[in-house]
Amino acid sequence: MDTPERPKEAELIERRRLEQSPRLSVTRAAKLAGISEGRWRQIAKGYQQATKDTRIPVIAPPDTLARMADVVGSSPQELREAGRDDAADDLERLQSDDVPPADTRGGMAGVRAVMRRSQIMRKPEKDRSDEEVEWLSVYDAAHPRRLDPNIVSAGEIRPSDAIFDDWLAARNRMLNLVLEYAATRRISFQLAENELSQVQQMATDVQLGTGRPWTPPWNPGPEFEPGDEPWRAEWWSTWRHVPSSEAFPGTLGVISESGAGQYDVSAVKAFRQAVAAGEAPWRVGPEAGLNTVDIEAVWRPAQAMVYEGDLELTTWLRNRGASKQLSKYQDEVAAIGEDIASREGVKRFAKLALGTALINDRLHAVHVQMERNASGEAAEVLIEAEVALDLANISTEKFGPGRSGGDKPPPVGPRNNLTDVRPWRPHGPQRAG
Repeated sequence: MDTPERPKEAELIERRRLEQSPRLSVTRAAKLAGISEGRWRQIAKGYQQATKDTRIPVIAPPDTLARMADVVGSSPQELREAGRDDAADDLERLQSDDVPPADTRGGMAGVRAVMRRSQIMRKPEKDRSDEEVEWLSVYDAAHPRRLDPNIVSAGEIRPSDAIFDDWLAARNRMLNLVLEYAATRRISFQLAENELSQVQQMATDVQLGTGRPWTPPWNPGPEFEPGDEPWRAEWWSTWRHVPSSEAFPGTLGVISESGAGQYDVSAVKAFRQAVAAGEAPWRVGPEAGLNTVDIEAVWRPAQAMVYEGDLELTTWLRNRGASKQLSKYQDEVAAIGEDIASREGVKRFAKLALGTALINDRLHAVHVQMERNASGEAAEVLIEAEVALDLANISTEKFGPGRSGGDKPPPVGPRNNLTDVRPWRPHGPQRAG
């Protein structure tokens, strides 16, 4: 892999940055210059890492280089000696006293402009000169301030408890995203918290077409193509689809085995083709969640998310609200009665089971029993209903309303599904009989 020759102005900028005392970080320097940290590093290195084996030369535009030079204290003469006369002219204009307020986007000129605005605002309006009033109007028009969401239209500040509630709701949404990301990637919560922000930034860059080079937190491998979008969850695991009779003799249907913490690009592409051809196997996952209203929706491809040995904690995290309604679900299942032997009754039972802790384990059994209904084995469905209600009763005792700990997660021991990566066991149909 050939590395492009580093431009002289890039060496100048980096050398002057390192000479600053106290040392000027890249993050702080980029902020003062009004550019991103990644863009600063590209210009300082002189190249952009387009792919694993390709580096593209990067030459800074004159205005950008002038702001960078202004931040690190380079002179226009130094830029001319480096062969950048165009940037030197822009730097002279930035360092002059007559910088138009609309052009102060970054660098020391921006800092000086902010200081001047503060000095003008401290004066009473009657003491401001015409030149200061005109300068202030031009500056404010070029730098509109973002509206404070905590100030209502009437100019009053919202109550502190309402502001805190909004912050708490936003924090909870982010924690839920981290939990889902950790479960999908099968990594620890702490690692997922660090990775998720990178993935979100990566997705935003690609969506907006910024041209910024990006790399996922994990190595995407050489088999990805430009349109594959490797930040999507479908690439994070491998799947092997086998008849359930191989793993569970005497059962019907298909099960899906997932690799832990790995992926296989070719396998996922093959599965995509199977989906397009209408041959996708049935499996259970997040799409079979609390909002599922028809058992046919459960048969769509989705990714399973259950960890061996951590069913209690996983159940609480995903079904806390539903567990409070278990008594109502039990009454509805009992009201179904003999009708559960019919296809419509099984569909109703499946919807109720989805609202409890039975998402991943019992729907396979429901699917098998529906197949058996065609052979007249309706009694098996009633047996499954009784087993499901037994599990629901256990869940009610542990997490139901009015019990100790009903609003708290189960105690987390030294090993749990948020901090440890455990072997994942595929959940297939139950044994017949």
